Amino acid sequence: MIPIYFLPTGEIDIQRTPPTSLSQANTILAPSISAVQTIFQKPVDMWRLFGWTFVSFYWIFLADFGQTSPTMYSNFTPSPVWTGYPSSSYDSPIRYSSANNIFCNESLFESYQSYLNDTILPFFKDSYGLDVPLPTFKDPLPPVPTTFWRTYLCTEKTPKGKLILGFAVFAVLYPVLAGLYRLMIWIAKCFARPRGDRGFQNAHQLEGTFI
Repeated sequence: MIPIYFLPTGEIDIQRTPPTSLSQANTILAPSISAVQTIFQKPVDMWRLFGWTFVSFYWIFLADFGQTSPTMYSNFTPSPVWTGYPSSSYDSPIRYSSANNIFCNESLFESYQSYLNDTILPFFKDSYGLDVPLPTFKDPLPPVPTTFWRTYLCTEKTPKGKLILGFAVFAVLYPVLAGLYRLMIWIAKCFARPRGDRGFQNAHQLEGTFI
């Protein structure tokens, strides 16, 4: 794992990121950086694009859950089910501030909005003709209680009519009865005596007696 640290503005934290880590990451991502610059048809700061993308989607997804700040659980205790899987203590959550939330911090919002207007939107407008209106900051985004809706298939059992029930029972019993009938026929053929031959022999004996 290569440690790369970002600032709340989406730029690389030069103070915390080792130069060797950044150089190694640039070498590994060189083909991707070249491909992105070819797509945008201009020099693009790949790390700024990474930071803007991941941070923006992080706060958007968190807002979908009605939250404006992350919550972590760091008190891990051994799991009773599997010792290799830590279980968290939900009685002592660690709640962080929403100061770095781009939807709560107006200066951060303007920074991300500026990058969106200067780099992201022109690409979509020139490539696909999309003219997306620029979002504006009104008020800090408040946390909202969120309800999750789940859909599922439900089967309601209702009593069947007599005619339908009769056909259903017949459809179930017919293969069984047909199989028993064929088995009985086969057994009867196996144990039946050849009466035709004995009757022919008896007829010859009677005919010889009368002669």
